Amino acid sequence: MTILLVAPTFDVPTTLSAIAASELTSFLQEHKYPFYMLSGLLPGRWYFETFLKMHKDVNALFYLGHGSEDRLYGAEVFWAMLDTKNDDLVQGLICWNMACLSGQQLGPDAIKKGARAWFGHLVLYNGAFPDESHNYTQDWIDYVTLVPKLLVQGMSCGDAFDAYKARLARYLSQYKEFAQNPDRYPNADWIVTTTQSNLEYARLFGDPNAKLSS
Repeated sequence: MTILLVAPTFDVPTTLSAIAASELTSFLQEHKYPFYMLSGLLPGRWYFETFLKMHKDVNALFYLGHGSEDRLYGAEVFWAMLDTKNDDLVQGLICWNMACLSGQQLGPDAIKKGARAWFGHLVLYNGAFPDESHNYTQDWIDYVTLVPKLLVQGMSCGDAFDAYKARLARYLSQYKEFAQNPDRYPNADWIVTTTQSNLEYARLFGDPNAKLSS
């Protein structure tokens, strides 16, 4: 049982997601959970396909990077790392991703081709940046990395997804309070909008009872 953690880094959004990936690597190392990592400009289609074919011990894919309706881009814009033409590669895997739009076509298609579970989003997934009033990035990293951390600790996909939504709802309530004081929290109204979207359009496909250990 080994996780494949993929975190391409080549622009501002993926620099932010790389911070979350660093948090995950520290967590996995602390819990002595085996994992491989493809980062930087390494996660291209050929390398990803070859890596999965050579490492049959991988039972989960954790991805932080760009996506669209039918693909996870990896480090390539024109030749996606994973799409509906090669998603049979994730047959038998639990797939969690922090990527835009991946719940529209790719997630359901991957489930049809044998993926055990797929965490995705129906719309654009929003990041968060700190300002002088509050470190929204720290909150974002906390909830973005929650599902993979809970999966590693033995929780089922369904329970981890419920915990994610509950954590987001807690932050959303806090940000709505911030928005009542715009002089102190000038960006809170925007954070409310983006956090609400991250909560409302998150989806879990596949088996809610699936666990990394089973």
